[in-house]
Amino acid sequence: MVTIGLGFTVGAVLGVVRRDREHGSSSVDSISRVHRSVVVLINGREEDSAVAIEAAEKLVAREDIYVGTVPPEGYEYVLLLEPDHRPDPRFLDRTMPLFDDPDVVGVAGYARVDWTGPRVLTAYRARALALGQWLLTVARTRPRTEVARLSPSPARLFRTRVLADLDLGSNLSQQIYRRRLGRILVVRGAIVDVAAPAGLGEYCTQVSTGARDFWRSSWRNRFPRGTPAFAVETAIASALWLALPVLVVTGVVTVPALLLGVFLPDLLLTLAVALRQREPRYLPVALLLPFVRVLDASLVFLALLPRRSVAVAGWLVAAASAVVFVFRVHVMAARLPVTSLEPSLVDAAYSRVAGLQGIPVAFDMWATTLQLVLYGGVSGSFSRYDSVLTGAREASVAAAAVLALCALLIAAVLRLHPLLVSAVLVVCCATADLFATAGPRAFAAAWLGVGALALAGAITRRIAKLIPAVIIAAIAVVLTVLPSPIAVVVPGLFVAALFGVAILLDRLPRAARPAFAVAALTAVAAVALSVPTVRPVAPTVDHRAIADWLDSNATSDLDLSAPPLLWSDLTRDLADTDGRVRRGGPAALAVDGPGLPVATFPGATVTLTAGGAGFVGDGNRVVAGVDLAANTRITAPEPVRLAFSTGRVDFRVMAVLAEISAQTPITIADVTNPEPEYSSELPLRTVVLSAVDGRPVSDPAVAAELRAWFSAQLPPYAPDDFRSTDEGFAVSWRLSGDPVPN
Repeated sequence: MVTIGLGFTVGAVLGVVRRDREHGSSSVDSISRVHRSVVVLINGREEDSAVAIEAAEKLVAREDIYVGTVPPEGYEYVLLLEPDHRPDPRFLDRTMPLFDDPDVVGVAGYARVDWTGPRVLTAYRARALALGQWLLTVARTRPRTEVARLSPSPARLFRTRVLADLDLGSNLSQQIYRRRLGRILVVRGAIVDVAAPAGLGEYCTQVSTGARDFWRSSWRNRFPRGTPAFAVETAIASALWLALPVLVVTGVVTVPALLLGVFLPDLLLTLAVALRQREPRYLPVALLLPFVRVLDASLVFLALLPRRSVAVAGWLVAAASAVVFVFRVHVMAARLPVTSLEPSLVDAAYSRVAGLQGIPVAFDMWATTLQLVLYGGVSGSFSRYDSVLTGAREASVAAAAVLALCALLIAAVLRLHPLLVSAVLVVCCATADLFATAGPRAFAAAWLGVGALALAGAITRRIAKLIPAVIIAAIAVVLTVLPSPIAVVVPGLFVAALFGVAILLDRLPRAARPAFAVAALTAVAAVALSVPTVRPVAPTVDHRAIADWLDSNATSDLDLSAPPLLWSDLTRDLADTDGRVRRGGPAALAVDGPGLPVATFPGATVTLTAGGAGFVGDGNRVVAGVDLAANTRITAPEPVRLAFSTGRVDFRVMAVLAEISAQTPITIADVTNPEPEYSSELPLRTVVLSAVDGRPVSDPAVAAELRAWFSAQLPPYAPDDFRSTDEGFAVSWRLSGDPVPN
């Protein structure tokens, strides 16, 4: 869908498979005749229009051809040509029959590119025209779609009566559809040869001119039916193409995903066009066409920039201010400590996205929670970062980006000076921490921006269709800020400052505006470089280490109680769907809870809530350990024997060692626990064997014997893990919810 858009994809596929013969576009047996009711008007100078004049002389008499001048009255139809258009000699024979339908007021030709220019640009232009025109001809059987207005086709033939009150310098199709004068059709059989771009500069000029004409005429004609969806789809597809390089560099989109999701569909489209047109010249440059699409996307966005008296530098400063503001919010979102509102809000949103039992939230927070759920579910932000909190705060960064974009668009709609936006965004940079945390404030700001933009468009352009957007945005603001009405103050001041400074700036003399520009640039630099340092970050909890320890060192009957927010991280890390991790409440293990500390991690300690009864201080282990330390069939270093004799080794370990040593002499290298448990009083549950009956455990046969022997053990003495390591053959038992037989 990124390649050319959803609508064009569906339409083009239908155009490829379509085989029906259209009325008026079928071949004719008679020789092309001169149509005395048709006049040809060529838009250009006569010395540059030799190609078009020569082609037009095969359609009408020479005296019916006019170059750059308005033809006299008395003609029923007018054919509009550009200097490089060469309509087929049978063009009129294939188009004139369509005017038998009184609703048809215009017929457009079917462009065919002359492959004389640069191969890559020509191939891309030819493919784009083919895909677009397949869609347009599908509209022939679906007149309500009115798609012919979306793309300028070459050699347009109109009824003269409909052009009397139209602006020939603007998009005629959109004017005709806006005034409901009739329909315009695209005829597949009416071939018009168009010249390929002579070079990159000419190509950029052509694309920019076409895009600018489309945006200008669409705006002037108030986006008649059919064009809004096309315009939005074009803008979104172009934005995705421009974002692809950044997404690949930052790792959001992997190279395999780029190849399979973008390059492969684009290549398949090229192959489809090549097969349909029987044109092999597409194939050598097929892999280069996506890069031209990126160029097209940038030209489409550049065409949106206003071309009035506003200097380009002013818009660059405004865009830079928006980027600084969003970047500032992004940095703070990753570094600010947790607020009092975030634990319950983030846990509630994550539980719903993960499909877990929903965590209740206050009634006045349901709107904010819903927006977090929608954003996290669609974007996958909760699983993209090390912390679920950071994933939730990504929604706030996105809201800040929406606010900044709305500010830029408001300035464009109201024709305000772009440096106004710079000044307001610079002020917002100083309060970026208000936008950076997960909560109602950032969402309210974004909805305020959307509502202000819709209101500006509705008032200045008198577009009544934008009124529902204003109402929806206002309702969203009210529902979002219910728990904290003060949250709307900063966004409200933002919008108020936007309009207030606009009025002030418009009243300033023109000579004073350069000084304001210098001041804005200085302010942007000052905010970017010398805003006070972000507040210290609270100690972070290594939740992944806790999850790894619990997963590999505790049996499944040991549940864990975690505080809010950490619960979300541990639930995600463990992929827990059975409720092993509890959000507060009683559990065998607890993070920073009362009881015996068993494992220490950065920022947190896991405890046994029962106080460790049955795990520590049992004299049975001392008695068994003394006997094992004195066992002559066991060879071990002094620290290991000391651990046995003092009861520091798990009873299950000693029982298994006693049994195996009764059968064959063994050598023990070490007894230990996982690193997080080094400072705890838990019995040692891992033993490392280095030799059996004098044979090293590195011998595959010895290792196989040990694996077979340990696999035959029965609970509770059966080890949970045994494997060969660099230190020897390690045998481990997990921490169990049942301390027996310890």
